[in-house]
Amino acid sequence: SAARVQTLVNLCARCHVVYSTATLASDPSHLRFVSHMIGGQHALESLQRGGNGALELVGMELKMNGLSVSRHLDQDVCRFSVVDHEFSREELALYRDCIERLEEANVSGSMRQMFVRTLVARFKVRTVLAEARRALAHGNSVVVAVQHTGEAAANRNEGASCMQDIMQRLGCDVPSTIARLTNAIDEIVLDLHCEYGVAEVTGRKTRLERTGDGLLERVRVPRIKKEIEDFQAGSKRVAILSRAGSTGIGLHGTTDAGRTHIFLELAWSAEDHLQQCGRTYRTNSSSPVDYVLISS
Repeated sequence: SAARVQTLVNLCARCHVVYSTATLASDPSHLRFVSHMIGGQHALESLQRGGNGALELVGMELKMNGLSVSRHLDQDVCRFSVVDHEFSREELALYRDCIERLEEANVSGSMRQMFVRTLVARFKVRTVLAEARRALAHGNSVVVAVQHTGEAAANRNEGASCMQDIMQRLGCDVPSTIARLTNAIDEIVLDLHCEYGVAEVTGRKTRLERTGDGLLERVRVPRIKKEIEDFQAGSKRVAILSRAGSTGIGLHGTTDAGRTHIFLELAWSAEDHLQQCGRTYRTNSSSPVDYVLISS
């Protein structure tokens, strides 16, 4: 569709075109459809070198000349809350054990940060499930926002969790508790799917589900389009949303069922976070959204 818009603009250079987007000037590539307003391709290349300061000046110039109008949905009707996850003694003991093993292997930097982030996110699932069940009991449908799916680790290491995969790649001894832990997304699916139905908008190809006799089985995730349709129709009342599914889709309420949007993890950038918020609160939403941030 992007190529078609560009072709239309090129063919109708003198036409009056209204271009609507959620991200006009947060990256130079977002301005390619309106490059004729700022000096063409050469100006875009200059913006790449100029960074955020140059983008800010261009945005101000477009707005001052009446070429850009910025609007935002009124979120005063939405509710925002922060829920603290209280670590159990077992979680704290496992955290300290893992950190000691990482230090023995002289692990630092980004790999250590990735492990800690993944482990803490897995701990926070307990609080996410409590908040989700509370919202479901009040008649709301629930969207859980995550940033990482763990599929790469599962594919690389025969179904292992992210935590186990990282420790093995770093040459650390893996605690037995870590080896038994499932990924955060899989744990949410295992806990809620049989009772409420869980749709995945994550891009994963497979996930764990529990069979009738209580065993764990890895099954294919339905197509994202089908998952969205099931969630919007109410046949699945929980949706898991990752960064891969954070743009261009709507998970907003269109019936009496409201939406509770729970953030297990926050995005690295404010823009990505707002994109995820925008999946559940849109122009034709039937009700405001309860946003719940899980902190630790």
